[in-house]
Amino acid sequence: MTIRSIDIDVLAGEARWSLPRLDCPSAIGPQTTYNAGPLLVQEVRMRLSNRTIAICGLVYVGLILPLRAEDSPGATVFRSNCAICHAGDASGNTALGKKYKLRDLKSPEVQKATDAEWFDLISKGKKPMPAFAGRLKDDQIHQIISYLRECGKKQ
Repeated sequence: MTIRSIDIDVLAGEARWSLPRLDCPSAIGPQTTYNAGPLLVQEVRMRLSNRTIAICGLVYVGLILPLRAEDSPGATVFRSNCAICHAGDASGNTALGKKYKLRDLKSPEVQKATDAEWFDLISKGKKPMPAFAGRLKDDQIHQIISYLRECGKKQ
């Protein structure tokens, strides 16, 4: 016999669970409700609070911390203009990146380029990459270069 539902009112200090009645095995049939004592309620409170803390911690570590690391203006400009080919992490691991055999922008080989070389490449373009001078301001291009330098340090 399995517990069909648990109804917990933690603030009132009550817990009840429902079991299907033996004479009515269907899932929708009548139920018999049993009340739990205060010890079970305390245990449920403790487990719920521990789970809540654990879940909040995982959400913080899994979602908030990566957002802080990637929250630079360069990351935003890169993702909105470059990620379609170069991927959000600058790896080039996209359909277009594979088609055009783009290099990983985080690789030591690519990171050897000077900021001036990258600025020229981004602003003037290089087939198949279009020129971004008309689309982006100079400071936005510099933000992208800073972001790519950050990505190169992480690898």
